[in-house]
Amino acid sequence: MRSTPTATTSPISDQPYPPPESTNSQPQVNSNTAYPAPIPSTQPTAIPISPIPKDRPVGVLSNGQVIDLDRAMSELPNKIVVSSSGNYVPPTIPKSNQSNGLSPNIVIGPDGRFKVNNTKVFPYSTVVRITYENSSGSFICTGWMLGPSTVVTAAHCIYDYGATYEYATNVSISPAYNLDVNPPDPYGSCGVFYGLVLNYWYDSGMEGYDYGIYYLNCTVGVRTGNFGFKNIDSQGVGRTVEVPGYPGDLGNGDTMWSGIGHVTDLPAGDVLVFYDVDTNHGQSGAPVMDVSDFSCNYCVVATHSGPTGDQTKNQGARINDWTVNFLLSQQSFIAKQVYLPLIMNNP
Repeated sequence: MRSTPTATTSPISDQPYPPPESTNSQPQVNSNTAYPAPIPSTQPTAIPISPIPKDRPVGVLSNGQVIDLDRAMSELPNKIVVSSSGNYVPPTIPKSNQSNGLSPNIVIGPDGRFKVNNTKVFPYSTVVRITYENSSGSFICTGWMLGPSTVVTAAHCIYDYGATYEYATNVSISPAYNLDVNPPDPYGSCGVFYGLVLNYWYDSGMEGYDYGIYYLNCTVGVRTGNFGFKNIDSQGVGRTVEVPGYPGDLGNGDTMWSGIGHVTDLPAGDVLVFYDVDTNHGQSGAPVMDVSDFSCNYCVVATHSGPTGDQTKNQGARINDWTVNFLLSQQSFIAKQVYLPLIMNNP
């Protein structure tokens, strides 16, 4: 769940689901380019420009546009690997980054979370801290790099269904953020062009669709790498999963923590997954990684959304076959570098 930043001397208040972040350092702009690309001046809107279909999943952008996802997915390149443990899209590991292996909103029993000290090591380099605002305050969420210019997070970190019914504003994305080192944002921070959620979240807040996309105004994913993702198969109960993110109760959302546990159940309906990993406010949108499948060791099987009401497990929006195709269709978005005009003085 998302968390509300507070001063380090103040306790973090418990927030209801979906729960709750602040702006960070701005990307540098050199004398030749406006990069990251400038963000459109239009303000986000919660009112779609055209009617929203209800017979199929579609995307609802923060600028009011409705996107036909079926059409976008029909043009996909063949990047999906078919395996006995589920279909997956492999991760992209940057050459400059060496892997050191893989070492709730409730805490289940003794707290099993550990601090990630080197956030620049893959796959932790692909975990992002998200800060944003809406009319009810400033919040922190977690997300994960999907491609060079796209981030996946919980839908309630993009569109606040059930409370303000607003899209997030003043969004800042900081991969591998760690306040304990200098600089705390080793890859800088990016703004976003738009946020996208599915109509099933926008219309009714369906928990199984509590995920969405931020389109960045930068290509930071080229440097951080990005996660793979997969449809966890029907035999996935018992698989070991890890959930890294920015919990508000540890480090006030300014440092990365992670927990390891197991998938406890995969209910019928193919849209939710439950696991006994400790999480807290601020970890909404975190990647739920399957670390027991060596064919795709850094593959995300769900996006963490929140508690279940059962004190023994947390839940995430599951990646099924449709979601694999949807995420692949969004992975290819790359922000274009925008050049400033060259102005010459006439004699």
